[in-house]
Amino acid sequence: MGWRRSMVMILGLVIGGSLPDEAAACSNYRTDSVFVGASIGLRYDADQAGTQALLEEAVAMWQGCHNYGLGFPEFLIGEAGTRTLRIEYLPEVAGDEKCGSFGQEQITIYGYQRLGDDLYSCGDLVQNLAHELGHALGLSEAGTAQRCQLHVMAWINPDNAFRRAVQPGECMAAGQRWLTFDELGAVQASRDLRVASLTVGR
Repeated sequence: MGWRRSMVMILGLVIGGSLPDEAAACSNYRTDSVFVGASIGLRYDADQAGTQALLEEAVAMWQGCHNYGLGFPEFLIGEAGTRTLRIEYLPEVAGDEKCGSFGQEQITIYGYQRLGDDLYSCGDLVQNLAHELGHALGLSEAGTAQRCQLHVMAWINPDNAFRRAVQPGECMAAGQRWLTFDELGAVQASRDLRVASLTVGR
């Protein structure tokens, strides 16, 4: 990416470059930080049957983005990355009022969720993991409006878990606050441009 194009992109980030209204309504960022990184490593327990296949299918949903690995980091299955997360796959375990969770160092995927005394299936776990990977990219939950329900970042629930997919707006949003190392260098070299919050390797 050329220096001039990098500056245009970064200026768009800093001054709050926007997505189209439809995409912005369903593809939001959780923070105002600018993130830097080339890859997100996904480590997992090789003894847990089905984990690698689950990861491959969930990552493939993000690989369909035109800017995958360019505008935002690629996912490295079983390897370390600029940032590395541990994936815990628990298909026979019920999460308390949740089907998945994202933390700074770990993603957990449950097969069921417990609501009071009742257990409910978490539906398509590939889509649920792709949802949590979206959180790793910095995306928040999609809005609750009906127009957002096909987005992978839509709220995970049994009634919706079978039809979510990564949408173009989510691809755009994933790349909107990520900088490549080349772009970071351009920011650091510029005297006229400051980025208030850089989180490296997130």
